Amino acid sequence: LPAFYLARGFEPAWVGTDGGWTLEADRARVLLAGAADHGLEPAAYHRDALARLSELMRGGSATVLDRMDAEILLSDGLLLYGSHLLLGRVDPTRVEPEWIANRREAALDTLLAAALAGGRGVRGFAEAAAPQQPEYRRLVRALRNLRRTAASGGWGTLAGGGALRPDSTDARIPDLRRRLARSPEPAEREQASSGGMDNPVYDTALAEAVRSFQRRHGLADDGVVGDRTLAALNVSVEQHIVQVEVNLERWRWLPADLGRRHIRVNAAAFTTQVWDADTVAFTLRSIVGRQYRSTPSFNGSMRYLVLAPYWHVPPTIAAVDKLPLIKADPGYVAASRMTLFSTATNTAVDPFSVDWSGVTGAEFNRRFRLRQEPGPSNALGNVKFMFP
Repeated sequence: LPAFYLARGFEPAWVGTDGGWTLEADRARVLLAGAADHGLEPAAYHRDALARLSELMRGGSATVLDRMDAEILLSDGLLLYGSHLLLGRVDPTRVEPEWIANRREAALDTLLAAALAGGRGVRGFAEAAAPQQPEYRRLVRALRNLRRTAASGGWGTLAGGGALRPDSTDARIPDLRRRLARSPEPAEREQASSGGMDNPVYDTALAEAVRSFQRRHGLADDGVVGDRTLAALNVSVEQHIVQVEVNLERWRWLPADLGRRHIRVNAAAFTTQVWDADTVAFTLRSIVGRQYRSTPSFNGSMRYLVLAPYWHVPPTIAAVDKLPLIKADPGYVAASRMTLFSTATNTAVDPFSVDWSGVTGAEFNRRFRLRQEPGPSNALGNVKFMFP
C-alpha cells in the first residue's frame, strides 16, 4: 500500500477534486462487490466501511479525514483482493503440509498502477491477478450458475427405494426428470424433459441423460440409478457451491504456467491426464495414497524415464502393507515376483529362512529391503517417469 502511493507521489487515485469518487473508483467498488464470483467474501475488502463513507461523500458531509479513509481503504481493499486472486486466501501448507507447488508471484502495487496507467483499469488488474487457466474461468461461470439455481429453489432430492433401470416404470421417475432438468448441461436438461416431466417411464432419452450425469461424476455410465448415482444426484446445490469455492481456491495455489506439455494428476479422481497444448492426449488410472499416507501435491519438471523398472518397495509400504502378508505366507515374496534382500550384506535372503513371528515393521526395515522384478506384474508398470 505505501509503495502504491509512493509511486504516485501520494496523489489520490480514487477521490476526485470535487471530493467524490472518480469513475474508476465506482468501477473498483463494483469489482469488489462482485468478489463472490470468485468464491471470495466481499465484506473482507472493507465493503461496509466504504459504503458508510460513500454515503457521507454523497451527502456532502464527509470530512477531509473521511475522504482520506475512503481513498486508502479502497486501495487496500483492491490490493488485498488482488492478493487473494493471486495467491489465495489461505496458505496451502496450513491445509496440506505436503503442498510443494511453485506459486504465482507479482508486485501487486506495480500491477495495479500499470493497469490504471494502461487504461485497463481495475478490471484489468483483477484479470491479471487471477489464474489464467480456462478451468478457473469455467469454475467462475459454474459458481454463478449454481448460485442462480440455489436462488430459484435448488434441484430437490430423489427418494430411495431400489435401483431405477432403463425401460422400467416407477413413481420416482418424474422426480428424476425434474432433478436432471436443473442440470448445468444443456443436453441433460433437454433429454430429461423430452418425454414430459410427469412421464413415469424410464425411456431412452432419460437413460442417456443419466449416463451423461454419471460420466461427469466419475461413475460407471450404465444408466442405472443405484446407490452411488442416487447419492451423487442428492448432493445439494449448496454443497456443490462449497466444492466449487474450494476448487477455485486450489487453482489459486497453482503455478501460472503448467507447461505446454504437462502431466496432471487428479488424486481425488484416481486419474492422470497427459496434456499437449490445450488437449488431453490420453488418460490413465492412478494409485494414490490413503488419507493417513496422502499423496503430496507438487509440481516439477520431469527429468528422465526408466523402461522396465524395478520397484524398490518404500519403507512405509514394506512395513505396514507387505510385512503382514509375508508373515502370513513367506511364499508371497516369490509369488509377487519380489526379492528379499539383507540390508547388511545386500544379498538375497530366503524368506522361509526367517522367523517372522516377532519381527516388527521397524526391525523389518533395519534388516531387509524388498525389490519387485520388472515385468507385467510390476507395481510401477512398464515405464517409470521420474519427477524430482
